[in-house]
Parts: sequence; structure tokens; C-alpha cells
Amino acid sequence: MPQVFAVNQGGLLDVVLDPDFAASGLIHFCYAEPRGDRTAASAIAEAKLVREGVGGRLENVKVVLRQEPPARGGLQFGCRLVFAPDGKLFVALGDLYQMHSAQDLSSTRGKIVRIERDGTIPSDNPFVGNAGVRPEIWSYGHRQVWRFSFDRASGRLYAGEVGQDLWEMVYVVQKGGNYGWSVKEGNHPFRPERPTGPTPILPALVEHPHSDFRSI
Repeated sequence: MPQVFAVNQGGLLDVVLDPDFAASGLIHFCYAEPRGDRTAASAIAEAKLVREGVGGRLENVKVVLRQEPPARGGLQFGCRLVFAPDGKLFVALGDLYQMHSAQDLSSTRGKIVRIERDGTIPSDNPFVGNAGVRPEIWSYGHRQVWRFSFDRASGRLYAGEVGQDLWEMVYVVQKGGNYGWSVKEGNHPFRPERPTGPTPILPALVEHPHSDFRSI
């Protein structure tokens, strides 16, 4: 079994059944993995669930994606797992605290990534083939997407974003979309002097101040 970093926001972060679980017995899970020197980063793994009586055990645990560990500062782990209607696995990965990695396409921090169940990269991801860019990236400019899901009727991807100081946001996430962090917090300036990624910043669908609630 993998070692889990269970400090602060760390721990076992999400678990989802494989779309073909009845036949495959596979589960997919995300956890905070220790990387030494009191640091950790998100890791996504798959394993076969073998049932034993009322419980079970995991076999053939395989890490399919590792986030880069933080260079300094804290990490918003994020790490929500959702299977799209087409069977692709979408993973929300958090940004470094008060850093600018969410606009950096050479990093998976502050991104929603899209992979096959075995960790390979779909050829129609928006940045596949771009030099110096992580091909897993589906959207970027996220601080910490806390929950997201696909609308069953339209197929749209809706994401709830945990803000920094003042705002909570809901986004309609588009392929290749830039959602502004840490240049913006929602539709409001946060560090406007910082450079942005290669695509325009898209607005939030809904915003709520922290006086209403947190972790939308």
C-alpha cells in the first residue's frame, strides 16, 4: 500500500469506481504522497479491489500520475476525481500557496488534467504537442477546484473553486480554458501584475463572497 501524507490538508483525498468496475474490480484514488523534507504532492493511482467477506483488500496498486512536489510554501492538494461520459478521467490538482504555478503550463499545479484510466494522454487534449507544456492539462488558472461534475443533460463541466481572500466561484470549464488564478480571484484582480498563460482569462459563472460561505 502507498504511504500517505496525513498532515493539514493531506490524506486520502478522493476515491472513484472504474466505469467498468463490475467486470474489472478497479478503483481509482488520489492521495497526498510524502516526497521528503516535510513536503508532499498529489498522486493518482489505480488498484484492484479484491473482496473478502464484508471487506476487501487492494492488489496491483499502480500510480498513474504524480504532481510535482512544491518547491516551497504550502500546497492546495485539490485532487477530485471524476470520470467523463466518454470514460476519460478528469483530475483537479491544487496550486501552490501564494505562488504563480497555475498560469504555468509546464506544471500540473492549479490545473484540471485529463488522462486515460491507465495514465496515458488522450491525443485530443488541448495542449498535446506544444513544447514545454504538460500534455495532461485540460484547463488551468485554478487555485483549488474543490468539487466538479458533468451535467448529465448537456455534458458541460461545472467546477466549484475555493478562493483565496474574498471570493468563491463556479466555472463552466472549457477545453483549454484559463480561469485566472493567481492574476485574478474570480472576476476580481488579485495579482494583476503577474503574466498570464497563452489563452484569455474566462469569467466565473457565479461568485459568492466569503461572507456567504467557503469551499463552494
